[in-house]
Amino acid sequence: MSRMYKGRSASPRSSKRGCLCRDGSYSRKCCDGSYYAQGIGSVTKTTTTYYYKLQKCGHSSQKEIYIENVELTVNNVYYFNFANANHSGCYTVTHTRTSGDQKINSVVAYNNCDACIAAN
Repeated sequence: MSRMYKGRSASPRSSKRGCLCRDGSYSRKCCDGSYYAQGIGSVTKTTTTYYYKLQKCGHSSQKEIYIENVELTVNNVYYFNFANANHSGCYTVTHTRTSGDQKINSVVAYNNCDACIAAN
């Protein structure tokens, strides 16, 4: 054993990090010091949900949407890939909201509606 690792274990024994369990799951209870159970870091995933109202470029259609872990800028234009592909397209973010019913899978920013429409 290398002098650098003498007296150390391969996985944490008492910490806030989770370890690999024999059944393939992760838990702090499985941190027994073995190489098999090597630590994986934080076991808490955080997700931030943002809500917006959109105006479709060149149309009167408006949508109330939500997107996870992506903060958008009001008055900017984006191509929105809706979970329901029938609504995907170029929209301007008109304002923030506290709720929304249309899920967004991804967005791409554009300088204006004309550029967005030409690219899509």
